[in-house]
Amino acid sequence: MASLTVNGLDELELTFADLARIPDGVKRQMLQQGGEKIREAQKQNAPKDTGKLADSITVGNYRLTSDGGHVDIYFRGTHHTTKKQGAQPNAKVANVLEYGTKDGSKPATQFIRKSNEQSADAAAEAELNVYSDWLASNNV
Repeated sequence: MASLTVNGLDELELTFADLARIPDGVKRQMLQQGGEKIREAQKQNAPKDTGKLADSITVGNYRLTSDGGHVDIYFRGTHHTTKKQGAQPNAKVANVLEYGTKDGSKPATQFIRKSNEQSADAAAEAELNVYSDWLASNNV
């Protein structure tokens, strides 16, 4: 009759339990690194009449949730569009550029959507690098 002896199973179980509890600091760093990759793509693809809109793109708050977390990427500040309209929030300008106007006078560029799609792999890789560094620092 054959027999099987396993040594070290308790240690392996502890390792898996530890991996399931990624520290919040590591999660935040993952979100920050991924957010930066997305911001870079949006900045590169933003329409550049003056460059102020691209410069306003900001990686903001990192929120941890029960299913992981998310990071806010937003347009800060105001933009002087015309003398008639005056200063408009950069977020509103970005919205018009992204989706266009109802009357069609300004066509949709969808630079945000395109940027998000283009940077998805780079963002995931940046997040994976943070996670891999954390694993290596824990000798896993």
